[in-house]
Amino acid sequence: MKVRDKLGQLLDDVYYQGDEVVIERAGKAMAILIPVTRYQQYQRDREERFKILEQIKARTKRIPAKQLDATIDEAVRASRARR
Repeated sequence: MKVRDKLGQLLDDVYYQGDEVVIERAGKAMAILIPVTRYQQYQRDREERFKILEQIKARTKRIPAKQLDATIDEAVRASRARR
């Protein structure tokens, strides 16, 4: 109900001040208002990640899945051990 009453102000705060607003119902987060520029950056980042994923898939398509999974698991363990 608060969002309905203050939507105009919330939109102004998000747009002009870069605020982020979490909208909850019964204490559960349901949605988030973020500036359009932040959303556009999110979309660009997401598209870039998917391009990288497709490149990886193309390079590894001949490697059996079990071997690839084992190699990935080993790399993750090694990376965590360095921390």
